[in-house]
Amino acid sequence: MPAGSRIVLYSDGLSEATSPAEEEYGTARIRQHFDAESATVESLLDDVRGFVSGSPASDDLTVVMIRAT
Repeated sequence: MPAGSRIVLYSDGLSEATSPAEEEYGTARIRQHFDAESATVESLLDDVRGFVSGSPASDDLTVVMIRAT
């Protein structure tokens, strides 16, 4: 892996997190979030929390990021 590359593993609870309007967060939003070089696992989880606007989680939210140095 080239330096700076990232591998992101996540549970389906993340991509299926649902907004109050019953829209899923989805893989496209996850990819878009990580388009930014400065994106972190914590910034992704913060974004998901904002997206669901306090709706109760229906599944676990698990994320692991591996970054090549």
